Amino acid sequence: YYTGMFRRVQDFRKMQPVQTSTVADFSIKARDREQYFAFAFQGLIKIPTDGLYTFFLASNDGACLGLDQRTFVDHDGLHPVSEKSRTIALKAGMHPISVEYFQEGGTHHLQLAWQGPGFDKQDIPASALFHAVE
Repeated sequence: YYTGMFRRVQDFRKMQPVQTSTVADFSIKARDREQYFAFAFQGLIKIPTDGLYTFFLASNDGACLGLDQRTFVDHDGLHPVSEKSRTIALKAGMHPISVEYFQEGGTHHLQLAWQGPGFDKQDIPASALFHAVE
């Protein structure tokens, strides 16, 4: 968790976080303010079966979704709530996932959803997310 005025995700990437903790999902409820903050989440996502998966990233302001160590959905910059999505073929098993998000002025919003073989679009459940033990 970071505090400050950001205009792009890269603005806080090299900063020291104000707080670190283990969380169950990509919630921004732990913030201590309504504006001028950022979150960087890292962990693993369990892909249940081989197939095509679509990830939906909705945010106000900027956010980036990383999958398998690379930027997968880039929704950076200052903007109102909007959504970007991208589809990828994935093998079953654990995959590194990250979400970086910042809120400048106005309202805040962060939502990450997916759809895949056998299920319609839904928020990624905490049961699919894991943290790596260092």
